Amino acid sequence: FQPVPFLNVLAAAWIQFQTHDWFVHRKGLAANSHEIPLDAADPWPERPMRVPKTPVDPQKRRDPTRPPAYVNDNSHWWDGSQVYGSTLEVQQTLRTLTAGKLKCGADGRLLVDGATGLELTGVTENGWVGLSLLHALFVLEHNAICDRLTRDFPTWNDDRLFMQARLVNAALMAKIHTVEWTPAILPHPLTQLALRTNWSGLLPALQKVFPGLND
Repeated sequence: FQPVPFLNVLAAAWIQFQTHDWFVHRKGLAANSHEIPLDAADPWPERPMRVPKTPVDPQKRRDPTRPPAYVNDNSHWWDGSQVYGSTLEVQQTLRTLTAGKLKCGADGRLLVDGATGLELTGVTENGWVGLSLLHALFVLEHNAICDRLTRDFPTWNDDRLFMQARLVNAALMAKIHTVEWTPAILPHPLTQLALRTNWSGLLPALQKVFPGLND
């Protein structure tokens, strides 16, 4: 174990938050499970431990020469689906349908589904306080973007405001991940240069990483 003094638990929350935007593998069936042997002293109640296998993508079954691939129930684009959902049905349950905004409480916290006890958001798997914080933060950010767009474009309707705010919010998430989170995890000038080049182009990246070049 090697401590990393320049990171905190929010770094772990962020990558889980982003991963939920890209894929949520479909749950497998108990009848098709990995069987994991356990030591006699292990307190797990089942022998062996059974972990359902993620269903294989149908294309892989039709063509075994294809690379390994598995069923993904989430949209794989960088589109903020962990906040907005991957289907129109889920999206509609999260929207106020007024001024482009998403639902949240007056206290700034996400609403809770009375039937499931889970927060109302695009992805509810593996919930914990770190994920809850980020989901609520970007719902509030979406609504703040809507307020700004309404001020600048007062004739836009609810759908236009929602879609434009989602685009801006998803781009913000992508930028944080590209030029802030990843360089923090891998704090090396070459990593910073590569990621800033990916976002801004080579010359602005060189000027940012090596300020002396501005002279």
